[in-house]
Amino acid sequence: MGKEQTIAFALLIVVCFILGGAIGYFVIRDNPNPCEITEMTYYYSEYYGRSECQRVKEDGTILKLKDLGITVVEIEIKTEADRVKYNLQRVPTFEIEGERYPGYMTFEQLKSLLKCY
Repeated sequence: MGKEQTIAFALLIVVCFILGGAIGYFVIRDNPNPCEITEMTYYYSEYYGRSECQRVKEDGTILKLKDLGITVVEIEIKTEADRVKYNLQRVPTFEIEGERYPGYMTFEQLKSLLKCY
């Protein structure tokens, strides 16, 4: 590659960085939440399904979702009557746009369901 081609290539890279940063700035400014869906419900228990709920807690999944700007409504299931009241088959259960997802889910799986980019 000649000297002129090298300079042209370097300029092209600089322009791409500048344009990419400007576009990213406006996308973030206009859409501060990186997820299309911004609210979910998390049913959990210290008693029923303890190991799976404990994994969610240990993974920091709920805190990470909140850091993304997701409003997480947390409902603790303390008794069998609570489980029946909310019509839950198991805990944890995640509810997103009226759809329920029972059982353990990773942060990445939930991000996908919330349509986060």
